[in-house]
Amino acid sequence: MTVAGSSRLDNKTAAASQNKPAPRVCVAEIAIKQLISEEKLASSSSRPLAPVNVNIRNSANRSTLPSRTTTSCSPKSSSKPTWHRKLRSSSVDRIAAIQSAAKANKFGSLVGNTASVMLKGEQLSIRLPQKLPYPRLRPNSSPYEDLVAHLSRHHFFLEAQQVEQLKVTPDYYLTQYLETARLGKCSLYHQTEIFLSANKDYLLSQVIPGQPLPETVPIDVTDLVSTLQRPPTHLLAVHSDREAATLYAIHGQVLALQCVSIPFLAASKEVHQDGKAIAHMPTQALRVPSVSHFNTIVRWLYSQSTTSLLHELLPLEHIVAYLSTRSARSSITCAPLSLAIQDIVESMSTLSTKHFLQRLLLIQSVWKNGVALGIVSCNFWSTLDHAWNLTIGAMVARSSRSKRTVAAEHVGANELTVKLQSTKLE
Repeated sequence: MTVAGSSRLDNKTAAASQNKPAPRVCVAEIAIKQLISEEKLASSSSRPLAPVNVNIRNSANRSTLPSRTTTSCSPKSSSKPTWHRKLRSSSVDRIAAIQSAAKANKFGSLVGNTASVMLKGEQLSIRLPQKLPYPRLRPNSSPYEDLVAHLSRHHFFLEAQQVEQLKVTPDYYLTQYLETARLGKCSLYHQTEIFLSANKDYLLSQVIPGQPLPETVPIDVTDLVSTLQRPPTHLLAVHSDREAATLYAIHGQVLALQCVSIPFLAASKEVHQDGKAIAHMPTQALRVPSVSHFNTIVRWLYSQSTTSLLHELLPLEHIVAYLSTRSARSSITCAPLSLAIQDIVESMSTLSTKHFLQRLLLIQSVWKNGVALGIVSCNFWSTLDHAWNLTIGAMVARSSRSKRTVAAEHVGANELTVKLQSTKLE
């Protein structure tokens, strides 16, 4: 059992942004905002699925390729080495390629178009969906059908009474709840991180790996209440089939109002005794496809920022560096407002095949987590679509540029051969 440590990621991001000149960040922000407001890439409905050729040798680390014959000793015959002939590509490369192909094949079945994978020498051809599939949610309870009943199912009885009296909509209620964070020192999301950091040792002593989760964990929240902050209400033990559980502190209403497929949350209560505010926080096991990408979901639930989500899904640092270098090389300075989606695609097309596959797996993992939780926000799914379309578009652009480069090299070689033959001494 580990405690979510997303603050380290935020610190790294903040430190990286401080080391960059301000104009670069502004250029990236403008490009991302234009991406949100525009949709110029064709969807899968207007163009068929196209195979993307992936070169295993380029996507893997070249240093792993054997340059000489090597020996390997097994435990049974340690004194007698076995000699292997030089291979065109290492076994590690092929294993990684097959694993990537298997993941692509599995994801292709979700889309309804099974991914075709062909191994030809050192080439791996994968057919990827050019558009993410429509998320098929399985709601247990929806706030948009009956907000009062929905809050009651999650044991927010007092809040349900207030909603019934005020006659407010789910979106208005969620917005007002998130806006109350301004009364504290920082946003609700950062409050949860500070809370986890301050109570990490105590929480790990209460939630022990290999033992059943306690029903509730009593925690002193006097400092938070005295500074007009909202303490978290629930502890989530987020786990998957292959990953160990990670402990998250969360405000239950933020989760319940945006996720319709989660289990019903247990009731939380706050008592005051001896001048202290003690919160009895229920523990809830939550199974997701990818624990390592759950924090991206949490940040979205609290911020609802499409710009921040795109920052996590796209290689922002690479895009900024490429556009800045291109602008410096150009004799005519390109105005930031003239940046378009094509500029982002061009910058991403210079990435390696390995990076493309990792980026697609990241988007896929966030997509699967969103389906498992039942996120109802259209902005969330459209942002994932933007990131996926950009990545696929960049892969196609990279493949086209590679073909043009090979053709140019072939023409150059032919011209050189002709020149050599013309100057050949008889």
